[in-house]
Amino acid sequence: MYAMYTMKDQQIRAVIDEHWAASAAGDLEKEHDIYADNVVVDYPQSMERISGRQNIQALRGHHPSKPSGFKVRRIIGKGDLWITEYVTVYDGQHRVPTVSIMEFHDRKVIHETQYFAERFEPPTWRVQWVKVITEMVEINQNQFDWNEIISKPVITADDKSIGHIDGIMETEFIVKQRLFNPHYYRIPRDSIYSYNHGEVKLKRSEEEVYKFKVSQPYKAVGGHTDYYT
Repeated sequence: MYAMYTMKDQQIRAVIDEHWAASAAGDLEKEHDIYADNVVVDYPQSMERISGRQNIQALRGHHPSKPSGFKVRRIIGKGDLWITEYVTVYDGQHRVPTVSIMEFHDRKVIHETQYFAERFEPPTWRVQWVKVITEMVEINQNQFDWNEIISKPVITADDKSIGHIDGIMETEFIVKQRLFNPHYYRIPRDSIYSYNHGEVKLKRSEEEVYKFKVSQPYKAVGGHTDYYT
């Protein structure tokens, strides 16, 4: 059984998603809506602390090499503690793996710690025990936290966008098409190939996925609705 997100968790997760989307778009006002006025942000590697939302926004607004993009790898958390693992892109090519640890109070961030890790070449002495990985995060069905992909866009094997994940069930997940009159797909869990940069990639083509289209996305089981969100 996979842990369920509470309503509070869903609301905080939505706020975090909006925060990173605004960061990627360069919307300073929207990006800093997530912070409490008295927030504290720490950079342990440089031993710096920034106090107050206005100072944080001003600092980022004056960054001499503003990020040209963010690629979120995963977001995990529950309650008032959330961690985002992502890649900050500078000048369109310089990629810096980054970790953000956010602590919330009353649905606002009161403390954030950020770590910035420059990449390095793997040493040759340990080559026999390791393999070089890519940005692709392939789904491990036994270890993956399915809560990570709630609300994420879904891409078919032939690179067609079919909507976003609306809910997770025991053997399937629900995809909602973003239309005025939405329709849904109930797709087997083992159809997911990877979760990469905030997108869920399927093993199946658009044509194959179409057969999973349904009019009733959720089913009642034993008096309750059988899904996780």
